[in-house]
This record gives sequence, structure tokens and C-alpha cells, in this order.
Amino acid sequence: MVSTPEIAASLPPQIRKEIGIQAQSRSIPITRIARENQVNRKIVSEQEGMAAQA
Repeated sequence: MVSTPEIAASLPPQIRKEIGIQAQSRSIPITRIARENQVNRKIVSEQEGMAAQA
């Protein structure tokens, strides 16, 4: 099984950025963002946190 950091690291930077921005905007549910990007909700939440720090 691939760990969460490895999954996030394998995503292109632009996709990680878009995931974070979408999650931060709260316009799309976290579950939907995760499903559409084929990641888990934990990754979406982590990217949201990183977007908030930027």
C-alpha cells in the first residue's frame, strides 16, 4: 500500500495547488474533490492546509 505522503508527492504541483484552493473555497465538498482526483480526503485536507499557509 502506498502511503499518503507518497501519493501526494506523485501528484503534479498544479493539481496539488488546485486541490488545496478548491478545498479552501468550500464550494465543492471535500469528498467530491477527493473522488474526482482519485485521492483520499486526508490528502485533500493536507493540501487545504498547505494552501492556507501559502
